[in-house]
Amino acid sequence: MIKTILLDIDNTIMNFDECSKLAIKQACADFDMPFDDSIHNVYLEINNLLWQRIESGVLTRQDMYKIRWQMIFDKLGIKRDGKSFEPLFLSNLAKQSVLVDGAKDVLTYLKPKYTLCVASNAPYEQQLQRLQNAGIRQFFDEFFISEKIGHQKPTKEFFDFCFCKLGNPQKQDVMIIGDSLTADISGGKNYGIKTCWFDRYNTKQKVDADFCIDKLEQLKNIL
Repeated sequence: MIKTILLDIDNTIMNFDECSKLAIKQACADFDMPFDDSIHNVYLEINNLLWQRIESGVLTRQDMYKIRWQMIFDKLGIKRDGKSFEPLFLSNLAKQSVLVDGAKDVLTYLKPKYTLCVASNAPYEQQLQRLQNAGIRQFFDEFFISEKIGHQKPTKEFFDFCFCKLGNPQKQDVMIIGDSLTADISGGKNYGIKTCWFDRYNTKQKVDADFCIDKLEQLKNIL
């Protein structure tokens, strides 16, 4: 029986696509640079690619910060310094806290029944600030964030840390919910815990997960 839930944040509880778009708009204003949707579209493409490399262990997050926005600017033909843009973007991203539809209602439903834990690869202080700004930090009992742990999803070491802190629960009593097929679903399956894939774009892709949902409200039918 599920007793503990590990919840991803970005594009699971938080609408990261919208948060990142708002952050880019403000960073462009701070950088005295015009914004249009192509910047956000290329950001999503390159950011996803770089995070895949981080999750596979061939790139660190700190190294990503050095190259991400220069790659984006180069692809768009923007003659600006991407490395200088990165801290403006990160600062503004920490202020964005748009929730996925139904997130607060589902957290309210889950909180009395389960131990709820954040499981995130994003920066520690940034995530805590965004959770606080969104008014949902109080729903969580533990904050398992790779920057503090020293290991990231989907590594065994990340999950080992979580389980140790939780008092080594039975694996069949733990579920991870997230949108990443690598960090969340493969990581959880390889560790031997239950998995729930949040297919928030409703791709209907066949996935080796215990459960698949495309709306957070559907968790009420599972848990």
